[in-house]
Amino acid sequence: MISVYNTPRELHIAAAWLWIRAALKEGDGLVGVATGTTTTPIHQMVARIYAAAPFDTRAIQLCAVDDYTGIEPGHEASCSERVRRQLVKPLNLGEDQALLPDGFTGHDAPGRYEAEINQRGGIRLQMLGLGEDGHIGFNYPGTSMGSGAFLALLPQSTKDTLHRLYGLPMDQMPSHGLTLGIRSILMSQRIVIAVTGARKAAIVREAILGPVTEEVPASALQLHRDVAWLLDKEAASKL
Repeated sequence: MISVYNTPRELHIAAAWLWIRAALKEGDGLVGVATGTTTTPIHQMVARIYAAAPFDTRAIQLCAVDDYTGIEPGHEASCSERVRRQLVKPLNLGEDQALLPDGFTGHDAPGRYEAEINQRGGIRLQMLGLGEDGHIGFNYPGTSMGSGAFLALLPQSTKDTLHRLYGLPMDQMPSHGLTLGIRSILMSQRIVIAVTGARKAAIVREAILGPVTEEVPASALQLHRDVAWLLDKEAASKL
């Protein structure tokens, strides 16, 4: 399914309601989140909706698609910490309601994280953003489509972004990140991927209409039976 919105704000509202409905659905399973320039406004919209018209959040269980390894706990560059600030605290969730990667360390952390997700019923809806190179989570071009959770080597572009946005010193920069792999993401019951901006129009076209290839990780979403692409007009301009 492809939905096109006139403005990013309209997209953020629609995505927020999709996430809320999935989060409040009865039964087992988690709602997955991703942190980035597109998904952060969606989380903020969820929090605004809750502040304006509070709903019962006691049954919500969420998880995050990825996080950097080795960042000081509580640092704003941490994906897990951003989830806490953007959703856990604003929605008054308990610590046990958020399964986050920074709670898993060591070489076997990816396997233990994914096992805990499965133990909690898997992911009922995974919200994603899209990188300009087609990456989803930390699944960068060349990642095997059969990958489960793993420790991904971070490219220099990601390190530059961390330095620019969060002031993280280069000598303290993480070299890897824990991420759900493409196979892990495809095991979600439903996937929602939100994209805004003309600079991503070309990769949106490749991901949706191009061949399924490891060079465009998001093209793997063509293999899933229930994917919702939420695009603003600029991101959809090359379709």
